[in-house]
Amino acid sequence: MPWPVRRPAAVLSPSHSPLTSDVLHWLLLLLVLVSGWLWIQRERLRRAWIWRGLRDVQSVLQTLAEPVIVMRSHTIVSVNKAALDAFGYSSRRELEGRPVTVLMQRHDAALHGSYVRRYETTGEKRIIGKPRVVTGRRRDGSEVALMLSVSACATPGEYIGILYRQQEAE
Repeated sequence: MPWPVRRPAAVLSPSHSPLTSDVLHWLLLLLVLVSGWLWIQRERLRRAWIWRGLRDVQSVLQTLAEPVIVMRSHTIVSVNKAALDAFGYSSRRELEGRPVTVLMQRHDAALHGSYVRRYETTGEKRIIGKPRVVTGRRRDGSEVALMLSVSACATPGEYIGILYRQQEAE
């Protein structure tokens, strides 16, 4: 008969183990807290990178010599200085947040919603990516002949329009 092997009591009894359930609980909690903190730091860095990129793009758009208008859901969300000058406005606050149709003649303004709806439902590009001559409406109601080029942005429902004064485009 082989000799019986004696095992230490700590190995036989889990309640006397060095890693009790309380210690495991605290280690698990510490692991969750550290992983949460690391996730938060990664998100902060990612968001800072995105905002830095957006500021760079915004800076480029603001310094372009051509009028640029960004529209989301039929509303002007951004204009540059050249657009303000072309339409006779003195500050971005006068245009941002207003319907883009304030810059159009009545006929074009009435059709604008149907143009956008058709593109968003069918994907058919009748105006997107195809420069065309339009007549804009200045703040004082006078007309300005423009060449308009519209592009769809990556965000659904967001569009960017770049305008050229008609005499400059020719």
